[in-house]
Amino acid sequence: VGPTLELEDPGHVAIAGADLDIRTDLGRLRPGHSVRLPSGTVIRGGRARSGARAYVAIQGGFLVAPVLGSPATDRRGGFGGLEGRELRPGDRLAFGRDQDGPARSVVGSAPPDDGPIRVVPAPASFGWYEASAIRSLVAGAWRVADDADRTGIRLVGSRIEVPTAGI
Repeated sequence: VGPTLELEDPGHVAIAGADLDIRTDLGRLRPGHSVRLPSGTVIRGGRARSGARAYVAIQGGFLVAPVLGSPATDRRGGFGGLEGRELRPGDRLAFGRDQDGPARSVVGSAPPDDGPIRVVPAPASFGWYEASAIRSLVAGAWRVADDADRTGIRLVGSRIEVPTAGI
């Protein structure tokens, strides 16, 4: 379920990624589009129609101290964003000055939500996986676990033996 956010100032807002049925009093915000919203607009996230993660962007960017050149938050590392943590009710994030201009769309450039997922066996070059483990991975049926996040997806299915702990 997506968050509830309120704009104290007008701004161009864009949603990318999953379709979380995000709505305002002015209508639904579709993924892949930007829209100029007036001050006082409340943005309400709903249940996912497709996908698992959505991203909110605002023209001018969020005004937080960049870490390693990025304003993003790394919750595991505890840095970036707002004190290196997830947003909580009552948090406030300032954003850069909005500029007049047309709303934009990037619909059609996003990959599909379903279908085959390409596997890139980069760790195999470091000897982490045997060839039989890679074959089991690509031949198996998998479900994405609830504890997946934007940096990794935990799969539920047949056990694959690996020689390195923590994988």
